Amino acid sequence: MSFSKRWIHTLIWLTVLAPTQVLAAGGIESVFSDTWLTIGKAFNLVVIIGILVYFLRKPIGHFFARRSADIQRRIREAEQARDAAQARLADIQARLEKLDTEMDEIRRQAEADARVEREKILTQTEKDVVKMRQRARNEIESLKMQTIRELREYTAAKVVEMAGDVLRRELTTEDEERLFNSFLEKMGDKH
Repeated sequence: MSFSKRWIHTLIWLTVLAPTQVLAAGGIESVFSDTWLTIGKAFNLVVIIGILVYFLRKPIGHFFARRSADIQRRIREAEQARDAAQARLADIQARLEKLDTEMDEIRRQAEADARVEREKILTQTEKDVVKMRQRARNEIESLKMQTIRELREYTAAKVVEMAGDVLRRELTTEDEERLFNSFLEKMGDKH
């Protein structure tokens, strides 16, 4: 504890607490009347306030000077922030005023782009339709040719089957021998 703090504590004890303790003990009560006691307390209070003012004047002065400087700095910062906010507000308001014009321009551009895109889609769709028709024609032609080939094969198979039935019914053993011999002769000529 520093010297000045010890000195303040001692003065407080001597001026406030010591007389109160003496009176509470009942030792000097007859000498001092209540009026003198009040005057003494008032004097002690004035002395304590004087001592406090004497010792705390500089620290309190410095505290309030720093506090005042800090408040002034914060006021300047707040003014700067307010000015920046007002500048931003003015910029935003200007941009909002231009927004309608920009929106109209964007809308016109979007409509023009949509028309161009629509024309591209229609052109591409027409090309796709032509390709699909050609592909369908080709598939139909292919199916037609396949069906004709299958019908021919079916007809030929039926003709052979029916001819075989007719031959089995009407072919005699003599006819079979004659055909067999004719076949062998033809085979012999080839080899």
